[in-house]
Amino acid sequence: MHHTRFTLPADNQPGGQPNQFCPNCGHPVAEGDTFCENCGYNLKTATPEAHTATAQPKTPTPQRSQRRPMTKKTKRWGWGLSIIILLLVIFGIWGNHYYSRQATLNRVVTHLRTGKISQHQSPLIVPL
Repeated sequence: MHHTRFTLPADNQPGGQPNQFCPNCGHPVAEGDTFCENCGYNLKTATPEAHTATAQPKTPTPQRSQRRPMTKKTKRWGWGLSIIILLLVIFGIWGNHYYSRQATLNRVVTHLRTGKISQHQSPLIVPL
């Protein structure tokens, strides 16, 4: 029985030439190539040992300033401002409803029907 080799060792190619691979990414390269077509690694001047030391030039990362904890005064200002904003929103919604045309008309009609003026409302009709 005849056995055929379907796989070849990594260092042999048909024709007896050794395989060339990029030491950075492992992509096959031709023997005369200067740079790897896949990753751009300089095949002529750099060695694998030198490449690992200078592979990626380190870019300085910007230093983040450390946060200082908020002081009690800052917290009080924050809470106070939040409460004021919340109250303004609540009173704005209430006032928008209370002084709307429909609500004002309802109050006037109620005054005319009952003849009573409640304490929190100004008199609309002055009795003679």
